[in-house]
Amino acid sequence: MAVAVKNSPETAKRSVFDALPVAVLAGIVYLLVSLALVFKAIPELFASVSYTGLALQAMAMVAAAAVLTYVGVRLVAAHPARGLLPGIFVGLIFLFITAVIASWLGFWFENRFLEGWFLGSSETVGAIAAGIISLALMGLAVWAFLRPGVQTFLGMLDDQGWFSVRAHKRNQGVRVRRGTIVGIWLLIFCGVWIMIQRSQITPDSDWTLDIPFSGKVQVQKDTLGGVASVKKWAGDTANSDLNEFHDLEKKSETPVGSETRTPQAGDWTLAVDRFTLRDFNQDFAKRYVKIKDQGDSAVFEPGDVVTDRDLQESRKAQEGFEKKPETTAPDEVSGKVKYQSLTILPHTKYTLPLLIVAATLWFAWRIVNVPMFADFLIATEAELNKVSWTTRRRLIQDTIVVLVTVLLTAIFLFAADAIWSASLKWIGVLKSGKADSSAVQEPPW
Repeated sequence: MAVAVKNSPETAKRSVFDALPVAVLAGIVYLLVSLALVFKAIPELFASVSYTGLALQAMAMVAAAAVLTYVGVRLVAAHPARGLLPGIFVGLIFLFITAVIASWLGFWFENRFLEGWFLGSSETVGAIAAGIISLALMGLAVWAFLRPGVQTFLGMLDDQGWFSVRAHKRNQGVRVRRGTIVGIWLLIFCGVWIMIQRSQITPDSDWTLDIPFSGKVQVQKDTLGGVASVKKWAGDTANSDLNEFHDLEKKSETPVGSETRTPQAGDWTLAVDRFTLRDFNQDFAKRYVKIKDQGDSAVFEPGDVVTDRDLQESRKAQEGFEKKPETTAPDEVSGKVKYQSLTILPHTKYTLPLLIVAATLWFAWRIVNVPMFADFLIATEAELNKVSWTTRRRLIQDTIVVLVTVLLTAIFLFAADAIWSASLKWIGVLKSGKADSSAVQEPPW
């Protein structure tokens, strides 16, 4: 006796990447690594080789981008989780906003610690505090991204087709769709052209995000402050006027080099850490003063930076020294602060217009394939097809009739105006010429 046995369907093995959060995280990491390879690693590799040209570098970048795009598309097709592509896009926005906020908070902490508000003005403590805040912000962003409402929103975006190449009813409403696409293209392309013509994009600049607690002050000759004006007492032959400058040079990551170099000689820049320079300025202000008024002193002049010991020694060496020189705090060493940065968009002169154009091309095509808007355009074309359009001959005839009617009406109105004006002037109702304002008297009331 035959017995029917129902075979249970085989269940496909699930991968860890089938989970939407894991797939989104892997997609974000893959995209960031790809961007770093194309826009960072390849240019640095070609920059190290002197005989390579810009065209060869561009070809290598395009080839790498094509290969990475192909691999990425295959990986997405292997794990088609609902909401994956919208999740990668929204995740990148979350990451960028979190990085910007963390950078702002990091610079706030840096300035507070630099000014010595709390915790001993320590650079290390400030960096640790800023790092903890950044990690907390990142954790908050991850928690918000993992909320069920966000995943539902990502699925809705995926269902609407914003990140899909599928067309909605591609054979219907073709003319209205094409007109809408062309209109969007013209609008955005004109805006990009105006931006380029008015130089609102900085030529060959990079959009970067500065990293807190990595600032180096670029000290130059004109920003040495009081160090460039240090004067030793004439009787003090043991010390050199260059001691303070060489001490500052030793604290720099880019020393000038020669110990016999003077602050005024050559074209040089000292890169000094902000906190190190702060400590140097504080120590310098404790040991030196600036001559505001020389008084009876014949050794120093206004603007010289000296120590209290030098003032005392020079006073002892001179007879009749009655008026004491007036002093003030010396000028601090300063300079432009340069931070280590993370490049967000390189060479904005070229990449930003290209990104806007690419986004416009995609948006214009995608918007006319969103089901709700596509159905509206299809219905609009259907209504336009019901309109009874006139023939070319009839259109020309009606246009001639309208123009002749307007011309005859204008001639009639001109003639009527001329006849009535002449008649009213003849009977004295209207007076020609300008009236004499001096002959007009004010009424007694």
